[in-house]
Amino acid sequence: MIVSHRHQFIFLHCRKAAGSSFKVSAARYLGENDVMIGALKDCRRHGISPPKAMIRRAHRDLHWPSVFFRLARGRGSWSYWSLVQASIKHSYASSLGNRPEHAPASDVRATFPSEWETYKKFCIVRNPWEQLVSDYHWRMRKHPSTTFKEFVVLTERQEKGAAPYWPNWFLYTIDDRPVVDRFIRFEHLVEDCRETFGWLGIEWDGWLPNAKSIKSARSPAKERAYRELYDAETREIVAAMRKQEIEYFGYEF
Repeated sequence: MIVSHRHQFIFLHCRKAAGSSFKVSAARYLGENDVMIGALKDCRRHGISPPKAMIRRAHRDLHWPSVFFRLARGRGSWSYWSLVQASIKHSYASSLGNRPEHAPASDVRATFPSEWETYKKFCIVRNPWEQLVSDYHWRMRKHPSTTFKEFVVLTERQEKGAAPYWPNWFLYTIDDRPVVDRFIRFEHLVEDCRETFGWLGIEWDGWLPNAKSIKSARSPAKERAYRELYDAETREIVAAMRKQEIEYFGYEF
């Protein structure tokens, strides 16, 4: 999630829809007092400094349980930027929920009421059938024995941590009504990003980290690959779970 006071916009971060890539690219244009939750470690990997206000807030609200947790996990878990990111998320959790980087529109409006009324608002959306496959690969990367069908069933039942924290529909709607000014479509990500940056008055250079792999995700081979994981049952489960998104955007399997 981004609230940019410099450019007067709010970016709502939908899950598994290139939101982190967008954040890293956008971070280069943010002001030092802007709010950006999540993707800080990704920014540093690319040599990009996040807003200074975020660093100050992390130092002020250092979350000591995260420090001890990472120390207990050992080498590889301990890094300055992982602690900064954990502290920022914990700092905003009381107002934006347990996953403030994916804060729903209702919480963002309540936390930033004046900005919500006047700033431009947008997000990135993605075909739910394709998005859930991406979510499966991400969430189950440490549980390779879990099949895609098992994951879909667990997601439907909201069991065992397999389910999304909330469907993307609730991240950009309030009272079941979309409340953003613009949608970026994942299927033509670079083109829509360029138009959106222009709408914000930012001269964008076209760079997205991992943009090559994102673009390749739209190749015919990749599209067949995500469809091949589905059977009739899982296809219908996702159609029912994500009905609002599918109908609103006209998505097809």
